[in-house]
Amino acid sequence: MTKLGRIIIIIIAITIILVAGIISFIVFSMDSGETTTLVPVLKLSILPADSNVSASGICADVNQKTNNVVVIIHEDGPSPRCQQINLDQIVILKNNTSKDIRFSLGKNKDFSSMVLAGGEYTFPVQIGELLALGVHEMVLDQAPYIGPELWVIWDKNIPPPVSRKRAPGEENTDNSGGMCAQVITRARNIETGEEKDFHTPCDVPVGWEKAI
Repeated sequence: MTKLGRIIIIIIAITIILVAGIISFIVFSMDSGETTTLVPVLKLSILPADSNVSASGICADVNQKTNNVVVIIHEDGPSPRCQQINLDQIVILKNNTSKDIRFSLGKNKDFSSMVLAGGEYTFPVQIGELLALGVHEMVLDQAPYIGPELWVIWDKNIPPPVSRKRAPGEENTDNSGGMCAQVITRARNIETGEEKDFHTPCDVPVGWEKAI
């Protein structure tokens, strides 16, 4: 047998061993009943508001005594139709209908999830880490149900998260989501006490309060 022939036989033998090993591994994995699930990483970015005013005209006031805000989807509509939420609160969405409902927020459905019939969905972060100041329309994919409006505000009586920066779309709104007046505004840093003037109330960053 030539040298080339011996090399070819060795290569074939190695290949057979490798294939046999792979097949054995697959069979063992199937017999063990174990499966591998790929878990997607949740990456959140602050979504700009859809509007500065509520389309429903009336919005339920923010409840300062609780960390969670509950909004319920009924067969005949959401309750409340519009809900004010402070930056540091978490939304719990309850589904009181007979169907599973997928909901989304953002003009391009940037944030989307599912709430099962008779179940509830708790948002994974404080609403200020997901939605900008202003009114956000929740869209439901299950007709004829209607989603609520979430009006994100910053209650001046509750210290805001000082690390939070303004999101796209917040530059021209004040802390309640309304349009901004074009007047020089003096403000004070909550932590350091430093005072300075800003071009408009909207330019006052989170962590500062308007000076009296």
